[in-house]
Order: sequence, then C-alpha cells, then structure tokens
Amino acid sequence: MKPKAPHANREALSVAMALVPSLYSRNKLFGLFRDPSVIQARSRARLIRSAFRQLSTLTTEDVAIARGTSCILTYEVPSLHLSRRIELSALELACLLLLLSRAKVEGFSCTDEERASLDAALATLPSASRMDVSSAS
Repeated sequence: MKPKAPHANREALSVAMALVPSLYSRNKLFGLFRDPSVIQARSRARLIRSAFRQLSTLTTEDVAIARGTSCILTYEVPSLHLSRRIELSALELACLLLLLSRAKVEGFSCTDEERASLDAALATLPSASRMDVSSAS
C-alpha cells in the first residue's frame, strides 16, 4: 500500500497554492501531484487566482458575497459580458480577500478573524523544503 500524501487538509493546500503558486514544485514533487486530492486542491487554487485577476479590475458594486457554510461569490465583468457565480469555502474566500487587500484593490479587505483562520490552516501544512518525493508518492 502506498503511503498517503503528507497533506492533511485539501482546503489548506488550495489556499497555499493560491497564495504562492510556485510553493510546491511539480518537477520536484511529481508523485505528490498524482494524488487526486492535490489535483483538486490545485484546481481550486486556480479558481481563486482567476477570480482574483477578474475582481482586481472591478468595483465592489459589481460584486456580491453571500456568506454561510459555503460562500457564494457573484460578480459581473461587463467588458467580457461575463457573469460568474463561484461557491467557495470560508477559508477560500478569506484567501481571495487577502489577495485582493494585499493588491490594494479598493473595497476588499480581510478581517483579523479571516487572517487567523488562514494562518491556522497554513500551519497544518508541511514546509515545501521538508517534503521530498519519497514521502509524497
């Protein structure tokens, strides 16, 4: 039986990959990237980053956020005639808001509670420098 990938939390891995896209090198950790939960985390990270790119050009009037067990982010990009609705976890939304506030996009901010939840989630992940291919496959 193969050992499990060293990550315990797909959501935390998604956030880490969204904040620092090159954190886990696919070339060095090829075995890790074959894990279905890592594939899903990578996909979620891409979703967060694509929303970040689109939201960084919008005003808050074009954006609606419904918070709950899962958060619904709805926005329109008039120049593309695009209307988008994304379901995010509270942690993924916090990550997106952190990215937007760090980029100084007006109207978006990350609360202290959201930052604390991001820090707690990221603390559960192993450091990229401590991971090796043998423990990831």
